[in-house]
Amino acid sequence: MAAAPTTHVNCTLDTDLIGDDSIKCEFGRGGLGGLVDNAQEFDCVVDNRKPVPNQCDWASLQQKLPGCAWEPLSPPELAAQRAGISLEEAFSLDQPDEQGRNMYQRLGEEVFRRIANEFYDRVYGDQEKWFTDVFAHSPKPVAIRNNWEFMVQRCGGPMLYSQRKGHPALPRRHAPFECTQRTADRYMHHMDAALAAVPELSEDDRHKLHNYFLHTCHFLAVAQEMRESMQAQAQQAQQAAGGQQGAE
Repeated sequence: MAAAPTTHVNCTLDTDLIGDDSIKCEFGRGGLGGLVDNAQEFDCVVDNRKPVPNQCDWASLQQKLPGCAWEPLSPPELAAQRAGISLEEAFSLDQPDEQGRNMYQRLGEEVFRRIANEFYDRVYGDQEKWFTDVFAHSPKPVAIRNNWEFMVQRCGGPMLYSQRKGHPALPRRHAPFECTQRTADRYMHHMDAALAAVPELSEDDRHKLHNYFLHTCHFLAVAQEMRESMQAQAQQAQQAAGGQQGAE
């Protein structure tokens, strides 16, 4: 007997949908919208757990989609999926050129300085307070230096950032600030303009840097969601434990 086909399902549930007759799903990583009736049984692989508190009830999903194999994406994979690119594209800036040179060796420090200056000129001139508040903890010259030193290091140059500040630890350093879809969109609006303003960059350079920054934005958003989810779960566990002790 032939094995049942595997259907890749990318489901994001709203709490309003839990217990209803249907779940909004997208089939395949590219996503064809559709509805899955809760009485329909099929083999599936759920390849996107969106770790948002109170948004995904996975126990209910398993009941609605019997026999599912759970294969959640890793944070980098989920970030790439949300960005609409592959992991290979996200890190294509690591690929050497035909002469075997990395991006830093080809572009040099000054280009990364110019990108950082162009970017933060736009960021600190933004009229949206919710966005500028993300950067309010750092004076503009400090933010510029942090950015170009990090990118020099990330693209194969001297370890300037780590020598001065330690491990980059991007999710931890960004933990106090809003890292969401709207932040990512606004960030990339300014970053794409900054990349376009640096004539030393080829179109291929811009494309690779765009993909890297886009993926990083979504990765930070995923990390923040996971952190908030774990905090919410810990709080719920504490409340449940407290309620149990009170009952005793």
